[in-house]
Amino acid sequence: MVQEIKDSLAEKLVQLDEQLNSVKTEICEKIDTVQVRIEEVNSSLKGEIKRLKADISNKLEPIIVTSRKHSDAIRELEYATTEITQTTRKLMTELNRVSGQLAKITEKCRDLEGRSKRQNLRIVGLKE
Repeated sequence: MVQEIKDSLAEKLVQLDEQLNSVKTEICEKIDTVQVRIEEVNSSLKGEIKRLKADISNKLEPIIVTSRKHSDAIRELEYATTEITQTTRKLMTELNRVSGQLAKITEKCRDLEGRSKRQNLRIVGLKE
């Protein structure tokens, strides 16, 4: 009876060992399949990433060129604005000087006109 139990247990152990080996083989096959699939996805993703980088680079290039042009234009406008500001200051100074001279000349003209009118005054009844 003990021998039968031992034989039965030995037989069950062999069956369990066979099942474990079978499960182990299945697991290894599935792991291999998963690894192959991971490599495929990895390769696919790398290609997609390269393509996206190229697309982004192609789309960014015109933007970068435009940005550089705008930067150059802004620099030119800043320079022109500085030039115009300096010219405006000079013109304002000159305008103030000329306005002062005009005021003096206007006053002199009024004075001369007044003197001229007084010299041209005729009094009726008086001989010149």
